[in-house]
Amino acid sequence: MFAAALNGDPLATDIVARLADRLARVCAVIATMLDLERVIVAGAIAPAAEPVVAQATELLREYTHPPHPTITASTLGADVVRTGALQRAVALVRADPLGLPVTLRRDRRG
Repeated sequence: MFAAALNGDPLATDIVARLADRLARVCAVIATMLDLERVIVAGAIAPAAEPVVAQATELLREYTHPPHPTITASTLGADVVRTGALQRAVALVRADPLGLPVTLRRDRRG
């Protein structure tokens, strides 16, 4: 679909434009609420999503006040989200190997 948009297909171009607008609006809300300087689009779609990211970056100026956050497509590959989640989980276990959140403990009284 992204390739078709780059080749001028009207339907694909419209879809990319709508995705870019949606991404810009979501990034504007998140960046404003969390005072972010950068939003990174990651995962398997990131490399192909460059046309969406580029348009969303331009639109973001309409939805935010200076300094405008930037939107960047990750170059770390398809598994970056999963890898990051696993690394965080391992770090939490290593920090407190015997700790278990109260919500995960079973009530053995009855």
